[in-house]
Amino acid sequence: MGGTFRGYATVRPSPHRWIQDQLNDLAFKLLTDSADDPASQRFRFAIALLDQLAEPTGTISFPRLDRVLPRGAEASLVDALLPRLEDAAKLDRYQLTFALTQALGKRARHQEGLQRLLERATTAASDSVVRTALSHWLDDPHTRSTRVAQVLAADESTLAVPTVLTAVVRSRQDLLDVLLRSRPLKGRFLKGDVRFVPIIHSGFNRWLPRQCEAYRGALDALIATPGTAEWSRTAAVRTLARLPEIGAAALEPYLASQQVPLQEAALGGLAWTDEPGRALNQLLAHAGTDRARVAVYAATRCTRFVPRAEIRQPLESVLRSDTAKVTSKKEAARLLGDHRPPGALDLLLAVVADDQVHRDLRVAIGRSLRDFLDDDRAWRVLATFPGRSEDEARSLLETAPDQLAPRHRPRFAELVLETCQSDTQRVRAEALASLAGWARWADRAPQVACAAIDDLDTGPEWRAALGALTTMLQDRVGWTEASDLVQTLAHRDDPLEQNAGPDRDRPSAQRLDAVLHAAAELPRYARSEHRSELLHIADLLGDRAEFTPDEFVIRLAAMDWTAPTPTVAALAVRLDDRPLLTEGTMSALAHALGRDQAAWGLLTLEDATDHLVGLGSSGSGALALQLVRSAGSRFDWPEPWRARLRTLRSHPVDDVTVLAKRVWRAGE
Repeated sequence: MGGTFRGYATVRPSPHRWIQDQLNDLAFKLLTDSADDPASQRFRFAIALLDQLAEPTGTISFPRLDRVLPRGAEASLVDALLPRLEDAAKLDRYQLTFALTQALGKRARHQEGLQRLLERATTAASDSVVRTALSHWLDDPHTRSTRVAQVLAADESTLAVPTVLTAVVRSRQDLLDVLLRSRPLKGRFLKGDVRFVPIIHSGFNRWLPRQCEAYRGALDALIATPGTAEWSRTAAVRTLARLPEIGAAALEPYLASQQVPLQEAALGGLAWTDEPGRALNQLLAHAGTDRARVAVYAATRCTRFVPRAEIRQPLESVLRSDTAKVTSKKEAARLLGDHRPPGALDLLLAVVADDQVHRDLRVAIGRSLRDFLDDDRAWRVLATFPGRSEDEARSLLETAPDQLAPRHRPRFAELVLETCQSDTQRVRAEALASLAGWARWADRAPQVACAAIDDLDTGPEWRAALGALTTMLQDRVGWTEASDLVQTLAHRDDPLEQNAGPDRDRPSAQRLDAVLHAAAELPRYARSEHRSELLHIADLLGDRAEFTPDEFVIRLAAMDWTAPTPTVAALAVRLDDRPLLTEGTMSALAHALGRDQAAWGLLTLEDATDHLVGLGSSGSGALALQLVRSAGSRFDWPEPWRARLRTLRSHPVDDVTVLAKRVWRAGE
């Protein structure tokens, strides 16, 4: 058996790859199962198999061993694989060592043999191998400080390796002097006479003041060096801002720079100094300049560090400015709503009262007013939005119920209902589409949706209203209004010009068809809970022959699948001598059986099928055939249902016989 496994384990062509994967899984299952007894035959066999699997590529596909191996069992595994790992290390190959280290996770930190190989790999010939080795060897926080000092002592250029740089910045600040000295670093990772200045994003709170000053000088030199990439220069400026105590001063030369990228980087950096609140006025001073797109949004963070009582004045200066850009004023309005300093509502109301205020600013103020809904003055302003511009009306619809306190939702729902009457079709469509979300707090929501569907003067937005009504019906709301709508549409005679007219054709019938289809396709739980309402809707269609197919669809949607016989028998009686209606009803029944297949089984359909077969009419035979076809196909044609098919092939009505003979139990 070992020889057989060995043959497959060393085969390299792709057709046997799946066999190698299976053997790999088998080896680790055996290894996990026998890890407590390294001397056992199963453990030795698993190690031998892994050894063979490693032959073609020099590595093994390890699973997460730290999750499957018993605690302490990793030592046996490492000891067993160590000879192979050491032989590979002599050839400067460390892939298997890295794979095992990664698979063991934190457990690898305590395996001396493995750690010894990782240390050896830090001097490998390949730079990529060294980088990987350093990331693993410096992984243990308990030994990281000592080891990173050893690494730097051997080669100071390893500071260019992110793992080493991070360890120095976070845990060995005493070694920063190697990085911050003015002469270039030399070694395998850094060559030439260019000084290495990395962009460091955090950890400055652990540095000494002289180290921060030295790093500031290095960054200034990097920015001033001709040929430095623009992205590197702007990153250096942003890093200057984060230096404790000197960040704001370090940015000053760049705030006055004539180079836009450097100036914008400095403006953005002001929000990340150790005292960002002090920069608020300085940033807002750019609200009317081309730098506003950076400065104003940096000011957003600064406001978090300013006492609430002191926020209003600088924001008011922006809102009332004749030169500030509209986007700057919008952000100021938003910040007033977020922080709600004393007098914020009075200021917002004063600005929005001006009829000449920009439309976008009015929208922004409207959003901020939603933070002041306990004051009736805010409601009075919002009440004007449905009748104003399209953008102002649509801004109301951006608010979801869960964004407001429960006590404010009913009143806001009335604003949404009013927006449904907008003069703009797009606004009406969006408002109607949002009705379902507000129906819980607006009793008139189903009525408004039904009115939009009923009104033939409305445009395509009636479909948005139908979508909202469908959701409301599913949520147990609006069934009475839906029944009234069906009654109205079913008994309305459209004008003669809308009967195959050039633009419209029986719009009432088309809308009725859409409403009935939506009701029929509700989830089964909703149809079961509202079976009586669905049957009432079907009854409303009973005296209009043109809607008989729709009536049958509704009755099938309301079917009680635990007792289907009364429903299908009643339909069968009305199908006799109506071949076209029979064909459509068979399709509707097939669809209902497929849609609700979780609700019925063979036993629930037996009585209905036998009853229909016994009636002997064309309609009953057709429906019986559909029940037999659906049940037989779903349950692989058990003998009782094959017998029913044979019976239908001898039905007294010739059309039923012909159809039954076209239903095959098995294909040739």
